[in-house]
Amino acid sequence: MSVIQICPRCRRLCCHEMSFGRALSCRLCLRRYFLRRWRNSDVWFCRSCGKEVIIHRGASSIQYCAECRTRQGQARPASGLPSVLTSRAGAPSPAEDSLRLLQEAQEYARAQNIPRARTLASEAIKANPGLVDGYTRRGFYARVDGDLDAAISDYDRVIEIDPQNSEAWKFRGACKFQKASQTNDRAQATRLLSGAHPDYQRAAQLRPDDEQAGLALLELETCTGKYREAVGTAGVWWKRIQQPNNKVICAWLSGIAFILAGRPDQKWAHFRDFLEEDDTRVGDTEWSVVEINALLRRLPADPGISAERLEKVGTVHRLFLTHFSQGGPRIV
Repeated sequence: MSVIQICPRCRRLCCHEMSFGRALSCRLCLRRYFLRRWRNSDVWFCRSCGKEVIIHRGASSIQYCAECRTRQGQARPASGLPSVLTSRAGAPSPAEDSLRLLQEAQEYARAQNIPRARTLASEAIKANPGLVDGYTRRGFYARVDGDLDAAISDYDRVIEIDPQNSEAWKFRGACKFQKASQTNDRAQATRLLSGAHPDYQRAAQLRPDDEQAGLALLELETCTGKYREAVGTAGVWWKRIQQPNNKVICAWLSGIAFILAGRPDQKWAHFRDFLEEDDTRVGDTEWSVVEINALLRRLPADPGISAERLEKVGTVHRLFLTHFSQGGPRIV
């Protein structure tokens, strides 16, 4: 069963799947929560601009759209489920059309038909040009399709509409990082990496609990030779990260950063010990080792990195690879 509502975690309007009992799983941020969290509010479309409006049941009888300030009525949704998005009477609004198109796009994406998913996302944006999720999804589909320029452009638009959208900052940084690793133009790569760093930083500032953003920032600083900055980032995120798999990834990246920064063994030995003693298994597609592998190939040519340090980095890297199932990471 699917329900359309605003996710209380990522604060975006999308289709949610009923996974078990009263629990819902957000298709955008993939987090699970319960319907009772939204017992006192309903989600409606604005009568004027068509954008979604949260109407709290215990609030005043007069409600206004936050976008266009149009006064709203206080009718109740027809569905018995709380927080379910119900349309106003009459022909479908642009917002309703765009949501329907995004749901169709999601189904095509699940069927691996990414070009069709991108087309439907574009139609959803055409129906509702201010729909943040339309640009977010189209950017994601473009990235999967290998069109990084289009993905960056869509994330630019998301940030323009919603500067507090941490996911857009994070994914735009990821696209720039990925594109920099694919180009042979050193000047272009430098510009892209210089742009990716503040994107990751902003994502981590907006969502201090986003472990993936912290790991991405740590990896970028390590791979671009900002070893001192990486040591500081590692210190912050090693304390914050709780998810077991992310803890393993953080120990790996932190150990490499500390070694390359020239820190003494006692400062990073606990990362090595963690990798040796922890038995958490990392999925073969959970984290790419492409960037670190590229770094390891470059390091022998760096006169500032001794053979001893190279050996220590190799040891930490090999320990990390033991946490993958047989066959190792798929993205190498």
